Amino acid sequence: MNLERTSHWITIAANTGLLIGLALVIFQINQNSDLVREQLEQSRWSDELSMYLTLMGENPAAAVSRAIENPSALSLEDSIVLDSYLIHWGHAENRKILTYQRGMTIYPPPTYTPDDPRIGLARNVLGNSYFKARFQETGLGPLLTPRLQPLVNSLNGNESSDLFGRVMARIKQTQ
Repeated sequence: MNLERTSHWITIAANTGLLIGLALVIFQINQNSDLVREQLEQSRWSDELSMYLTLMGENPAAAVSRAIENPSALSLEDSIVLDSYLIHWGHAENRKILTYQRGMTIYPPPTYTPDDPRIGLARNVLGNSYFKARFQETGLGPLLTPRLQPLVNSLNGNESSDLFGRVMARIKQTQ
């Protein structure tokens, strides 16, 4: 009788251990599936970013310079380069947002309010009349557009050229 009772409790403990083990295996499979999904998503982002880098060509700085100095002189080719630059930047920003939302980084993305000190690049990218007009024409996607609206509304379209002027003045002061 005592041996039968002990055998019964050992069977219950073994079955409980088996159920716990199965639950852990299911949990690990779900974690691995999430990780694979995330890796595929990151790979897709990288592929898109590479495509836009390719569309920017060998010298996107020339088109950006024309957009800052004389946007009315832009060609269709410049427009394609600038659009690729803007979309590349927007995708990179969206990637930061999603990575933070998914808990894959501890660094929160910028808020894109004019007083946020982390928006220097955004101000430089959008801080000329071409990029400001282009952003207002179509936006950068559902995630980024509402977040960028306060910044875009605060820009006058001369930020890039103003920054260039201040940097050059500072260089001249040190010489």
